[in-house]
Amino acid sequence: MKITLNRINENFHFELKNERGHIVNVDARPDFGGNDMGASPMELLLMGVAGCSGIDMISILKKQRQEITSFKADVEGVREEVGDAKPFKDIYVV
Repeated sequence: MKITLNRINENFHFELKNERGHIVNVDARPDFGGNDMGASPMELLLMGVAGCSGIDMISILKKQRQEITSFKADVEGVREEVGDAKPFKDIYVV
């Protein structure tokens, strides 16, 4: 698996492309010096958790031959309050 990152502007806007050609825009919030042209990397991490969880759940339900009429999940990340990095201290999938 390989991802290519290309800087788009003088701030924090990046274009990410996977090996299959799918493109995702990443940027920082304006209060951090970005232009808000895409999700932040921390938001992308939560999106990845949501996507993986959704694929796993649907796969399990299909193997059990369950009828799936809809599926929704909410993912919330709680970040550390101190320091510059502010990593996630908790991630909730509901």
